[in-house]
Amino acid sequence: MKVFIGWSAETSHKVAVALHDWLPKVIQAIKPFVSSEDIARGARWSGVIAKELQASDYGIICVTRDNIDTAWINFEAGALSKEIETSFVTPFLFDLKPSEVLGPLGQFMAVANEKDEISKLLANINDRQDPAQRLEKNTLDDAFKVYWPQLEEKLKAIAQGSKTPSPPKRKPEELLEELLELVRAQQRLLEVINGVNADRISSMTYHLLTRMESLGARLDAVSRSVESLHMQIVIPPLGDTLTTEPLADLSPSDQLKEYEKQVQKLNEFFRQRTSKPSSVPAETKK
Repeated sequence: MKVFIGWSAETSHKVAVALHDWLPKVIQAIKPFVSSEDIARGARWSGVIAKELQASDYGIICVTRDNIDTAWINFEAGALSKEIETSFVTPFLFDLKPSEVLGPLGQFMAVANEKDEISKLLANINDRQDPAQRLEKNTLDDAFKVYWPQLEEKLKAIAQGSKTPSPPKRKPEELLEELLELVRAQQRLLEVINGVNADRISSMTYHLLTRMESLGARLDAVSRSVESLHMQIVIPPLGDTLTTEPLADLSPSDQLKEYEKQVQKLNEFFRQRTSKPSSVPAETKK
């Protein structure tokens, strides 16, 4: 099960890495993704992120006091909500209260940095798994009790190191520059996503055409078999149907009767030619 962990700014990144390392210890089937940890150097980050967004089953957004108003964290939350159902996207509030979360992030059910809240987060992720991989409640609770102290220690260390004065109000020029970068990033993601969809459509079209060609070949074979069967049908030749004896020696009344017989034979001949096969040679029967 893939879990996408979004972050922005230094403190949020530390929290994301802590969750990235800790989640698989509690639920072994989880495969978390953090861009700084799981994207190879030199790779196109926009393409990798777009594919991970599409493949993820759950999303966690690490929200802190220094990134709650940034455009990127709100963009990641919006992108996740398009790929995953809203109920499976959870903002993780670090040193924040739910009442402080406004704007696009406010539409999601957030989880606070508390033991009981994180336990509920794990239960939600576990419920999202396939039944075959889903842990029993008692098993999940036991694993959480064992590994919770490790995460608690890391989060406390991050909180102590991040106690800095609130950043000064940003200038309008800086906000505009960040907004432009966000638009460019969104455009790159859309191009990659559209490219992935185009590849899927091309693959489906190829398989459809292949099946159509196979069906056409089978129809041609059936047509040839029917044609061969018709050629084997026994129909008397026209020369055996009509008499070639001269009629001049007959009387006029007898000639008329003979002509009527010939016409009847012709009608019967053409009727046999246009009707369904009535007899098949013995060697063709099975």
